[in-house]
Amino acid sequence: MSRKSIYDIIEESKFNSSLEYARLRYRFDHEYIEQLSGLYYNSTLYAHVENDLFDNLPIKGTCIDLRDLLEELKIDLSKQNADLDDLFNLIEFILCAIDADYPEMRFLYDDIMSNIDIILEKTSHKIIKGRLGRIVVPANEIVDEAVALVDDKNISLEILEYNHRSNIGNLTSKQTILAKIGKAYELKIKKSNNPISDDISFLLNKLNIRHNNSVLKDKQIMDNIKDDLEEWYDKLYTLLVAFIIYDETEKISKEVQKLKRLSKKDSLPS
Repeated sequence: MSRKSIYDIIEESKFNSSLEYARLRYRFDHEYIEQLSGLYYNSTLYAHVENDLFDNLPIKGTCIDLRDLLEELKIDLSKQNADLDDLFNLIEFILCAIDADYPEMRFLYDDIMSNIDIILEKTSHKIIKGRLGRIVVPANEIVDEAVALVDDKNISLEILEYNHRSNIGNLTSKQTILAKIGKAYELKIKKSNNPISDDISFLLNKLNIRHNNSVLKDKQIMDNIKDDLEEWYDKLYTLLVAFIIYDETEKISKEVQKLKRLSKKDSLPS
């Protein structure tokens, strides 16, 4: 067997959320940085956030110090078996600290951001700007395509935030987001001849999402899908995303048809 190069070893190494959490935590609370403020002095990012930045954090609430805040956020820096949720929670906290820091101090986070970028690439996630700050969501090319076609920035954000891990199992939140997307496209859905339009309307009505009511209208449907309601919410979300893309392609198709008609006129003998 031929020896693997060091580049192959790194490229093929299996992602380990607990190990990546430990590495990220080390950069945050153990690795010393040189901070320029007239003089050079050693500090960790943890000490910097605790001593210089804590009062600037928009999420500190009534917490009295950084340790108190991390406990409130359920971020345990000593955790040995961290999962992806733990890892992304720590990343979101670091992003919050970066955004709250003074612009001239943000170079301090360059090394830890390099780690974060690699973690996100390996896990197919990305950073978006949410309502209160930057968050981590799954990267999805189809969803991104739909978002790029939406004029309303609030609806774009709803589409992106639907897939945030905090919404997994949160039927109320998913229902609210679906209701907002459905309302934004209600007229277009009604006018469209696309077969999925009828499916979207059916689900919006039968799951009573339009009226923000958790009670299903059709008891027979409820009996069949009550254990899979979240799965059906996710299916409706997929249909809505597909409709947004279809709506744009339909517009393009109509424009192409106009060009075809013009082309036919030009080809007629004079």
